[in-house]
Amino acid sequence: MAARAWDFDRTMTLTCTINSRDTIDLEVTRQWSKGAELIAYKGHLDKPSKYSEILSTRNKFSLLIKNLTVSDVTSIYQCQYSFETCTKGLNIDTENFEYPPSDKTTQVLYNYTTEGNPFIQLHFTKVFPLPNCTVKIQNKQFNFQVNSVNNHTIYLEVKLIYTFESEIVCDLEPNVVCHLIGDYPIHIEKFKPCKKKNVNLVVVLVPLFSICLLISLVVCVVICIRRRIHSKKTPEREYQEVNQNSQNNNKMVHGRYLNDRLGCFICIVAIVQDIGAQNIVYFEKGESVVIACNVSPTSWCIWDGPGVNGSEFTTYSDMTTIDQRLPNAHRLTIIGNISVGEYNLHISNVSSEDEGYYRCSCMDMDIHERPMEATVSLKMKVPPSNLTVNGENTGVIHGKEGHQLDLNCSVEMGKPEESILWYNSSLLLGKGGPRTFTWSIVPQRYDHERTFTCIVNSSALRVPLNKSIMLDIKFKPYTTISVKPTKLSRIEGSNGMICCEVQSNPPVLFTWLLKNNGKLEIGNSINNCFVFPSFNRNDSGHYTCLAGNNIGRSNSSNELNILYPARVTVNYSLRPDYIDFTCNVAGEPNNYSFLPWIHESEFHKKIRLFNGTRLGTLPVQRTNNISKQYEDSGYYICRVSNGIPDMNGKKVQKGMTFVTFEGPPTFLLGNTKVQYGAFDNTASLWVQVYSNIELLSCTIRRSDRQNNETSYTEETRVIGYVVFHGVKVMVLGSKLLFDVYINRNDDFTNYTVKVCNKKGCIYMTLELRANNNNTKSMSFVNSSWQILGSLFGGSLFISLFWNIYCFLKRKKNSGIHTIVPLEVQYDEIGDINFTSANIQVLQNNARESISSVNLQGLERTSNICSSLDKSSSSDSSEHSQSISLLNEDGYEHPYQTIDLGNIEMHPYTTVWSNLYQNTTIFPNQIMTNYDKERNPWLIIYKK
Repeated sequence: MAARAWDFDRTMTLTCTINSRDTIDLEVTRQWSKGAELIAYKGHLDKPSKYSEILSTRNKFSLLIKNLTVSDVTSIYQCQYSFETCTKGLNIDTENFEYPPSDKTTQVLYNYTTEGNPFIQLHFTKVFPLPNCTVKIQNKQFNFQVNSVNNHTIYLEVKLIYTFESEIVCDLEPNVVCHLIGDYPIHIEKFKPCKKKNVNLVVVLVPLFSICLLISLVVCVVICIRRRIHSKKTPEREYQEVNQNSQNNNKMVHGRYLNDRLGCFICIVAIVQDIGAQNIVYFEKGESVVIACNVSPTSWCIWDGPGVNGSEFTTYSDMTTIDQRLPNAHRLTIIGNISVGEYNLHISNVSSEDEGYYRCSCMDMDIHERPMEATVSLKMKVPPSNLTVNGENTGVIHGKEGHQLDLNCSVEMGKPEESILWYNSSLLLGKGGPRTFTWSIVPQRYDHERTFTCIVNSSALRVPLNKSIMLDIKFKPYTTISVKPTKLSRIEGSNGMICCEVQSNPPVLFTWLLKNNGKLEIGNSINNCFVFPSFNRNDSGHYTCLAGNNIGRSNSSNELNILYPARVTVNYSLRPDYIDFTCNVAGEPNNYSFLPWIHESEFHKKIRLFNGTRLGTLPVQRTNNISKQYEDSGYYICRVSNGIPDMNGKKVQKGMTFVTFEGPPTFLLGNTKVQYGAFDNTASLWVQVYSNIELLSCTIRRSDRQNNETSYTEETRVIGYVVFHGVKVMVLGSKLLFDVYINRNDDFTNYTVKVCNKKGCIYMTLELRANNNNTKSMSFVNSSWQILGSLFGGSLFISLFWNIYCFLKRKKNSGIHTIVPLEVQYDEIGDINFTSANIQVLQNNARESISSVNLQGLERTSNICSSLDKSSSSDSSEHSQSISLLNEDGYEHPYQTIDLGNIEMHPYTTVWSNLYQNTTIFPNQIMTNYDKERNPWLIIYKK
């Protein structure tokens, strides 16, 4: 709660800010209280002429107080919204409170100081804060000085003064301005204590002054001439001599001499100058007192003290000499540096006998000006005593709320005068005295048991006197309703209690807690608290606490607001071109945030998002294509949040409705258009379809229409996928089975499936193919040809194999071996019989036959036979190699090159080797082209 700067007789605005809300709910309880007085409740004002309520569009509401008074400023205010309260007193400081001066509270005084200087005094009886005043005169600005300040409850009593250093001209209009929070001009008439007033005074006094002056001069001249004639001595020397004689004769004559000496100007002092300001010096018994008198070094000074035998003054000293005839002469001394003009009277061990007036009179002997005097009153201190408050010492003062109560503090007066102060704790309320000081208050309930202290200060006291009293203020009950644990509002499902808190003096006679004007049962009550094990939204309502005592009764009311999450329902209506959805929400608070709507499939697959309106409505355009209208089917979900979580901690609540749009069936994704069957069997053809209404017919027929339509034989429910608005979604569809019997070759063909509901039909063509691993001969003729073909092929293969075998057999019997190139396969050498002791020489008929061999044909024959003899040759080669001799590099003995031109041999020569190989070298003329390319070459015959 905050307040802007204010002053009296004007307006003040109090503002209550609800930090937990963005806006003010006009249905929720809001009220203003001043102390125990209810002044505003939901816009209903107790005093419309005094108060006004101001509502803002945000989270604030204000109270306007008109014609501000002291009571308005000193009271405690409370603003309340729902169960939240704020109690606060106004913080009076120099920044937000102003009690400006007015003509009624401002007094202007004019006068002269004792030195003859004019001054202006401003007396403000009520002002706050302390003013800073300036006076502008003759284009010069001067500041007022604070003379005195008295602190009251909410204002100050201030005296300001400004003294001019010289005389000023008459008929001027000083410009005085005082600055508080603002600037306030102080109206002052033409300046009055000016030269004209002095002129009038002179006119009156001049005759008297002239006569007195003339007589005085004549008397002085006569006396002076007589003294000059009588003695040629200087006044100083004469004084010294007379003083010496008086000391010898124990006589005191300097008093007489001083009268003679000063007689020429006493009349002047009496007429021209008053005695002057009198200062008071207080002392305690036994102290030493020094009364200072500072003049020019060429001055002649005497000290006079309290008179004896009824006289006003008695001469105490002449210059530095003390009259020893005085009873207290042993305690008197003139101290100070006389060479600089210090003639200070020192009195030791003072007592009540020393009380009285002391006067220092001095005259400058060089210029013979009129004597100057200073008078001091010396008084012994007497401490104040017997402090009482309201005439009793019980320590308690009784009062009643709203009725004035006087706090009176009295003492037996002391010397010097004491000051009396009233404090409220550490706050100074006011200052007064001497002897007694009364402070009046109008107590409120919050002043009950508050301590007030009276303090008496005096320089005669070593420790100030003080007495504290406690106020016993009787007031009617003050009630408040609170929720515990303390929160602005309660969330449904939480526990807590509503408490009726009462402050009362004397104690209350009854306390009731009401809900909607009905008294609550006390079965769940504990110490004026009604317990809720679990708050329910039905517990919301208007609660009132009512209490009374013998002073009066009071009540306070508030709204209990149970917060609960939004409860969401959705309904819709079909329009020709769109679907109109409405989101109905009920929750507390009723500030809802609508999130984008969701369109989901039957299995809650998200299809689309929509941005609805801020009021919770959503228009959705319908699909124009009749075959696609089923895509608009599904759940339409409204999502809302009011910031209150549900039992699962979720702040976003959902409401949904399911919409179905009838349309033709559609095939599910993943249907197989090529399917298989077996001859002389029944093939089960199938399709999967989706329809949100009942299927009327499902048939299959050959695409060439050579058979009749047949219906499905079985329907099962399956989960499949279709496309809704470009999104693949899961749906619950049907799998339809069709039995097709295959007994002809042309039954493997295309079939058309037709599925219909009341909205239309759809078609799909299936291709039926034969299974490869289960195909039967389609005719007797085909089977026969297969058998004959198999027999003919087998016979041909056997005949071919037999001819090759016979050919190889004959070739083997002829003794011819195949020529094998050495570099290709030198290890394929015919079997060598190591058991033979010698190698027979070829017969002539054999050599003849060899000489006529056709080498090309032999090559071809050898290629065929080599494969037949490979196994035996390999075995022989391995056996031969195992016993052959090896060179250093691990190979067998290489064949040596034979130069046919350099050797002479018989055309048929037998070569013996260590390996017992029978090698025959053909003559050159029978070498073929192949043999020429291979030089050297060998032909090995297998024995």
